[in-house]
Amino acid sequence: ILVCAALVFFMHAGFTMLEAGCVQMKNTQNILCKNCLVVVIATICWYLVGYGLAYGEPNTEGGSFCGTSHFAGGVFLEEQASGMNRWRDWF
Repeated sequence: ILVCAALVFFMHAGFTMLEAGCVQMKNTQNILCKNCLVVVIATICWYLVGYGLAYGEPNTEGGSFCGTSHFAGGVFLEEQASGMNRWRDWF
């Protein structure tokens, strides 16, 4: 998962260079700030919603295909049977 995450960040950097090369010099700073903001917003959304959908416990009543718990890091501080917490699983 770490390798895939690194590839996504490199994709963002490459797309930023592509966009910066396609605009006039006076607009380059706006493009760079926009792409940094996209990365920040995506990270916050993953923390609040995405982790719970991807790794949350499914609903046991029916055919649930996504998680219905663990939203906003709700279980990161709970200790597992091995004595470790879930912070290492976040990324």
